[in-house]
Formats: sequence, C-alpha cells, structure tokens
Amino acid sequence: MAKRGTVGQLLFLCLLGCSFSPDTSGSAVDCTGGKPCPEGWYCPAGEGKKTCIQGTPGGEDGATKDEGTRDEGTMDAGWDPADTLSDVSDPSDRSEPLDGEPGDAGVPDSGGGEDAGVAGDGGCNGCMDPPESSCLDTRTLKTYDTPGTCAGDVCSYTSSTKECYYGCSNGKCIECTPDCAGKECGDDGCGEPCGVCDKAPADYCVGANTVRDYDLSGICPSNKCEYRYTDRNCQYGCQNGACKGCQPDCGGKECGDDGCGGSCGTCNDPPPDYCQNATTLRKYNTSGTCGGTACNYPYTDQNCQWGCANGKCNPCPPNCAGKECGDNGCGGSCGNCQSNYSCSGNTCVWGGQTFEAEGGGMGHNIGRRDGDGWSANTNDDAKGYLLFGPYTTDVPAGARTATWRMMVDNNTADTLVVVRLEVNDHTAGDDLIASRDVRRNQFSNAFQYQDFDLSFSAPGAGHQLEFRVYWNDYAYIKVDKVTVR
Repeated sequence: MAKRGTVGQLLFLCLLGCSFSPDTSGSAVDCTGGKPCPEGWYCPAGEGKKTCIQGTPGGEDGATKDEGTRDEGTMDAGWDPADTLSDVSDPSDRSEPLDGEPGDAGVPDSGGGEDAGVAGDGGCNGCMDPPESSCLDTRTLKTYDTPGTCAGDVCSYTSSTKECYYGCSNGKCIECTPDCAGKECGDDGCGEPCGVCDKAPADYCVGANTVRDYDLSGICPSNKCEYRYTDRNCQYGCQNGACKGCQPDCGGKECGDDGCGGSCGTCNDPPPDYCQNATTLRKYNTSGTCGGTACNYPYTDQNCQWGCANGKCNPCPPNCAGKECGDNGCGGSCGNCQSNYSCSGNTCVWGGQTFEAEGGGMGHNIGRRDGDGWSANTNDDAKGYLLFGPYTTDVPAGARTATWRMMVDNNTADTLVVVRLEVNDHTAGDDLIASRDVRRNQFSNAFQYQDFDLSFSAPGAGHQLEFRVYWNDYAYIKVDKVTVR
C-alpha cells in the first residue's frame, strides 16, 4: 500500500516553493449506488441521487470547504516529499482505499473470499455494483462476485484472485496471441499447431518406368512441412503420376491366366445334374479343373432307390406309423422323447434321474461337502438327515428303484444300523412310500463306494418325491449320489 501524505506534508511542500490549491477533485462526483469518491471525499448515507462530500463521515457538519482540508495528524518521521508527490498524483493508481473510504468500508483484504464494502443508497439496490477488477501484480487479477450482501446500507462483495498465465493489465488477464507468421506448421506460441502436414505433393513420373510416391503425412522439422517419398519401379510403365496396369486378355478363355498374373475365371459352375435313366442320376462335382482354357467337371452316376426325376433322385417315403420315436426309415426321426426319457423300440422310455448329493437340488440338516459327495462324522455331527430332496415331479408312475451310492469308514466294527434310506411323497403330506435300514457290515469294504437299492411304487408325475438318508451317528458316512430309474 502506498504512503499517504497529510495536509501538513503538503504545506511543507508549499514552503519548499510549490503552490497549493483547494481540493475540488470530488466536487459534483456522483456516488449513487456505491460509486467511489476521490481521496478526502465521502458519499453520504440516504436514498436517491448522491454526490461526494469533502471530509470524513461524522466530521465537521459535513460541509464542503473551498480551501484544502486540514489534516490534524503529525508528519511521519521518515516522510519524503517525493513519496507524497508520488502518492497524491493520481488517486486511481493506489492499490488500496484510504482509511475510512466508502469504497472499502474498512473491510480488510485477505487475498480471496474477503468482502469489499461499498456504501449503498438506501436498501443497497440489490448490491449489483461491485468495485472494478484490478491487477494485484503483473500476474494476479482480483475480481469481485455479484450480488453482494447488504448490511446497514453498505454492500459487501466477496473477492477472489486468479493467476494470469500471460500477465495482468488494466484489470484483465492478458490473452495469448497466436503467432504463425511465416510458419506452415509447428507451435503457434499458445500451445496450438499452426498447421498439419497432410497436403503432400502429387505423385509424378520420374522417367518412363518410375513413379515418385509421396507419403500422405509429412514431418515438421523447422515450421515447414517436408514429405518423404519412394521411387517405385513400374513394370508396365508410368503415366500421369501412376504405374500403368497390365492389360488382361481373356478372349475365348473360360479359365486360365489372363496374361497379367490374374485369372480368366474359376471352374465352379458345373453343368446341371440329369437323369441318365429312370433309376440313375448323373451328378457333377461343384468344382472342376481348368484344361488350358476350358473347365472340366468330374461326375458320379448315382443309383436312385426310389427312382430319378427332373435331375434328382426321388426322396425316401418316411414311415412313422405306430412309432413314438426312432428312425422313420429314411434317416429321419419319428419324434423326440422328453427330458429323462430315451427311445427304445420306437417307444419313449423313462431313463431315470441322477441327483448329486452335493448338488444344488439336495438339502442337508447335518454334514458338509466332502470332495465329490456329502459326509457326516461322529466327532462333528449329531444324528439327523444327511440328505433330503430334491422334490422332483418328473418320476412317472409305476415300479421304480432308487439307488444310493455311499461309503463307510469301517465296515467291521459292529452290525449297527448306520443309515436309513427313505423315499418320501412330500405332496401327499410327507407320506413315507418306502424305507430300508443299512448296517455297517453290509458294506463290503471301507472307504469304497457301494450301491444300495430301494424299490418303490411311484405315484406318478406331479408328486414331489424325496430320496433321503437319515444318519444315526455311528460311523463316518459319505453319500455320492442317488439314481432313480
């Protein structure tokens, strides 16, 4: 902030020979809407149009004096007349308002986010007239946000600072000016290119059998575009900046070389098949061979079991009478069987179902997944259902057999019942259709899978059936799967 001279200092200058005249810089200056007054002047409070008054707010009756205002302060001990003359030469050059100046309202500048106070004219009129932007230094711009806030007829405006990459002048950031004078490409000084090297010279013939072929994209070594080129030999001569092509000759040729390394045609259009007699079809291959300039197509004479007509063998008449599935006698099918059914003797037969013990459809009250199955042991589990589910409705009515594949850790310790196998009809209120006890000594070997069958009568499709294993907590048991057939 520049030093401020007092009236006493000005009088001292007059003693040195200068002349002094009354300060009229603020006379008739409009300060309506928070517009600033010159140094030593202030804007009065109130509504309507206002002009600057010499003096300070609350001073001696606020009257304008024709002679210079008197400063009752004391002269600075280190005061320099040159500083005073410099400071008072142009009030608009100072970087900060004077003490008590209405344009600042005494609010300090903290370098961003601070309030700049401007006296209002009663109601502040929306505080839409902030101080002008200014350059704090050669690279920093200070601006004020609108609208401001009004308190006691004084508008306050939030300020912020912005770095100017190319410098700050007259309250604005200086914009970069591109310079591409004499440049065909390269940087314009503002981070943008002056041009792109994509206009290569036209190819041209260098002699009768050579073409100069330029790259489409060039390089920019020193703000000028340069394009690389390749001199390419033309086998059939060069004309108008391009190699002349070979003139093919296929006169009277069905296939073979055209004289320019190309082909006059491929042998893939054979004669149509035809019936040599009532039961023989002459059938041509789709690809032939070129014998010089003509195509030759091999053929096969095919016997037609059901006769030949219109260049085709008559089709086989299918026979599906009384057949539910299976071959129709002509290589086709008389029908497909639904899931879990297979075709046997042209009839669909249920093929059974297999349920993995560790699969998603099976449930477990005890045990854990164990490799390819589900197991329980006497150390970690209490008796309960090792396996139940899967509530399948796909088992057809009739005599069926369920087979559990299981293993035991010890098959000789005793003859206790280690598990009970059950077939349960969940739809019929958990009706136990069939069950079987399995004793330890019924396993032939320890730790080897063995199948155990249970016959039952299935109630028919739509009934939810379970295939359960109840474990009695006497031995380690692992179940691999259940198969129903």
